Amino acid sequence: MNSDADAAPPRKLTPAFYGCYDWHSSVHGHWLLARLVRTFPDAPFAKPARAALRKSLTAENLKLEAAYLREKNRTSFERPYGLAWFLQLCVELREWDDPDAKEMSEEDWQQGFAKSLGVFLNGASIQRPGEHGERVRDDSFYVVFNAHHEPLQFTLPPQQFAGRWMQVLDTASDAPPELRRSRRAKWIKAGEQIEVQARALVLLRAAD
Repeated sequence: MNSDADAAPPRKLTPAFYGCYDWHSSVHGHWLLARLVRTFPDAPFAKPARAALRKSLTAENLKLEAAYLREKNRTSFERPYGLAWFLQLCVELREWDDPDAKEMSEEDWQQGFAKSLGVFLNGASIQRPGEHGERVRDDSFYVVFNAHHEPLQFTLPPQQFAGRWMQVLDTASDAPPELRRSRRAKWIKAGEQIEVQARALVLLRAAD
């Protein structure tokens, strides 16, 4: 919490996604409604599902959601799991050829939060101890999600996160995952840019 104002009910803080035990479950539920209505448009549940989506996903509600995410000390809020589902919801609506899925303006869709996300998973800051009470350390990773319909350029974190990164996985490539450090792996220096293809995910492991 940043201040007493954060003690407000979820319907005030995150008005598009609330009512579940956690934020990502609400986002997941909205994705599920969109997928069901898109797949079964004539089903008995389609009309109330459309009404629920229309009520939640207003431009005003999503602006408040974005403002909440941009607040101080919320860098790790629901990342990567919750925001990954949010990006999947964006893709579902973007590809749904239906008037209800087109109510957001082009300007709304061009907001950065609706297209891409980079998440640093710090293996040196795991809070939960091991089974014998020992400190647990693991590899650190950087995950890049691109839900846009075109490739995007991402700048890797600076030197203090890692000197180099090894590409483990690119979902837009047919190459198998590089699970071990090897000479054939793709190595990228801190601060360099990478291009992530449309509708793709890239997983990088910190090397040094």
